[in-house]
Amino acid sequence: MMMKRVAAGILAGLLATSLFAGCGGGGGSSSGAPAKPAASGPAVPKRAEVKTPPTTTFKFGEHEAKVYDLKGIDLKQMEITPNFGRLVATKEAMYFHAKKKGDKDQALWQVKFDHENLTGIGPVGLSADIAVLATNGKNVYCESREQTFDWYDGKTFHTGKKNTAIRPIAAVAGQDTIYTYTKMGETITKGRFDNGEIKDAKEVIGKQNFNMTPVYADDKEIFVRSEVKKDGKTVEFLASFDTNGKELHRFDGFPSNENPYGWTVTANYVVHVKAKGVFRIYDRATGKLIADVETKLKPYRMATITGNDVLVYDLDKRFYRVDF
Repeated sequence: MMMKRVAAGILAGLLATSLFAGCGGGGGSSSGAPAKPAASGPAVPKRAEVKTPPTTTFKFGEHEAKVYDLKGIDLKQMEITPNFGRLVATKEAMYFHAKKKGDKDQALWQVKFDHENLTGIGPVGLSADIAVLATNGKNVYCESREQTFDWYDGKTFHTGKKNTAIRPIAAVAGQDTIYTYTKMGETITKGRFDNGEIKDAKEVIGKQNFNMTPVYADDKEIFVRSEVKKDGKTVEFLASFDTNGKELHRFDGFPSNENPYGWTVTANYVVHVKAKGVFRIYDRATGKLIADVETKLKPYRMATITGNDVLVYDLDKRFYRVDF
């Protein structure tokens, strides 16, 4: 169901996640001053100083999010078919699956950025399944038409070993750890990524009463997406588990008929977004809902860059950075 929405929902003729199927690090105060520790969850280091004013801001609880319009590339002129299901980001670039009009093969595309501007765009290697995309903040992992595990290290695109029955979804920041799931999403497995192979794989989350798709993982928690029926509606939720497979929290999302466009997990927050720019923001450490915030954005995909900084792709063919 989610993949059908991806194929149908995004713009015609452009480009375009998590996790974020990936992971995060840094973050903090937009003024450049050291950040105060959050009321819950890990403290976040200071952010780089921002020279340009935010495009807009919005309040959630006692916090204020700042939204910055990332400029430098006229995305409306790009001839890229936005056939992507995930968006991931490192500190220097974002990645997604797409192809230009007329191209036969899909590729892994990169858009480079500095803290405030988009600086370059182009394909880095051929790819296949739009569901398979992850990052550990350094490497970006995907899959080929031949079902090999491939990865891009920021300079070189590498071809790995053939994939059998498992698929990489979330990588642990700073390590070569990959969390995978069975084809039907019954269990979650943890393994070591080694030159295109997943080795020493072991089950870390056993069978639940719901199917699981991992969307984010770090060295403390694994977050998986699923759905449940409530009052006759299909409602998305994100469940967090510790690395021993114990469920910690559930974060209720929006009903499927309200066009939810995905989740991202930051250092301190869990965020769900739906059409018409509504962000549902949870406290990651406690699982408590902070706020539902309506904005004028048209967010389609999100990916955590680092800390509490989130990359947002907008249906108006723009990229924004939202500093939660």
